[in-house]
Amino acid sequence: MAFNNKWVLISGMTQNSFLTPLGPMTRAEIIAQALDTHIHNRWIKRSSYWLYAGLLVIIMFISIVIITQYPQRLAFFLLVWLTGLTTSLSLWVFDSFNYWTPIFSPLVQIITTWIIFMGYISNRLEKQHFELQQEKEYLKELEQLKNNFVS
Repeated sequence: MAFNNKWVLISGMTQNSFLTPLGPMTRAEIIAQALDTHIHNRWIKRSSYWLYAGLLVIIMFISIVIITQYPQRLAFFLLVWLTGLTTSLSLWVFDSFNYWTPIFSPLVQIITTWIIFMGYISNRLEKQHFELQQEKEYLKELEQLKNNFVS
């Protein structure tokens, strides 16, 4: 009666060890792990495409707002924080709900957004610097004309 509705695994004396992501296991332990996954329905599920695409769009907009609204050093710190948050959120969802959400794409997206918008901001600052140089030259010339007129 003690074994009613129970699974019993019997292993041989040879304890060949197999390397698994959970560490070295015997054949019986691997089968027990597979049975536990099957019984408790703990299969790894992939998150839906639209949810993942929406997550990428949200991360992109947050990255753009951070890069364009904050100073460069603070923006870099906030983007590092965002990558950590994205990674830990993905790991938490996987650990708690068995939903796999890839981490690599959001991280590459954040880095690419940083590179592209730093180029854009650098170009904008260079243009402002050029305009200030032109205005400085114009004011210098105007000062020279004023001095010539007064003398």
